Amino acid sequence: MSKNLKIRIEIYEKLFEGTEVENSPLDFDLKFSFPAKKPRGAIYLRFVRGKRKNEDALIWETQVQSAGELAPKTKRQIKAWVIDAHTLTDDWFFKMIEGELLRRFE
Repeated sequence: MSKNLKIRIEIYEKLFEGTEVENSPLDFDLKFSFPAKKPRGAIYLRFVRGKRKNEDALIWETQVQSAGELAPKTKRQIKAWVIDAHTLTDDWFFKMIEGELLRRFE
């Protein structure tokens, strides 16, 4: 994840010292949320260990949410929200995969 998606997560090494626990997770589910101004609301990133065709896989979700008073109300606002949400997720996606991972898809 660090090399290909620019995400670094570290578990404190001393947790494993003097225990019979291996520093190799069986599973993980990481979810982050950040406040967003355009569109107003939050952007979520989620990374989960999963399976694809019986092989280990990383499941990556990017989601934008505007709820309650921040949610668009009119047809025009909804259209603008969709454009802003797409622009934001597109920007984050390409920033995260830039480098070797992006070159694999070019």
